Amino acid sequence: MNMDMAIMKTDREQDRIFRKTKDLTSALCHTEIYHQYQKNLAILKKHEDIWGRLNEFRRRNINLDPGDEYFRDQEEALRKEYEDILGLPVVMNYLTSESLLNKMLRMVYDSIAEDILIDLSYMGE
Repeated sequence: MNMDMAIMKTDREQDRIFRKTKDLTSALCHTEIYHQYQKNLAILKKHEDIWGRLNEFRRRNINLDPGDEYFRDQEEALRKEYEDILGLPVVMNYLTSESLLNKMLRMVYDSIAEDILIDLSYMGE
C-alpha cells in the first residue's frame, strides 16, 4: 500500500471514530443523569451569590495538599467556613447530580482505557 492510500485509510478510520464519538456523546447527553445535572446547575446558577461561594469553596478545596500534615485540619476549617452554603438543598442537589455524572463519565473513560493497550512502563509503576 502506498503512502497516499495509507493516509486515506487512516482518514476514513478517524472519521468513523469521530462519528462514533459523536454518537456516544449524544447518548450521554440524553441520559437522565445528564438532564438532572443540567437542571440542578441551572437552578443553582439562579442564586448567583451561592454559586459564587460554592465555586470559591471548590477552588480553595482543590488547592489543599493531601500530603500536608495539616491537610485534615485545613479541610475541616474550610468546610466550616462554607457550611452556610454546603448544606443548602440547592447545593446538595447540584453536587449529587455532578457526582453521578462524573461517575458515569469515569465508567466510560475506564471502559475505553481498559481495552486500549499503551505501554506506560516509563512511568515506573
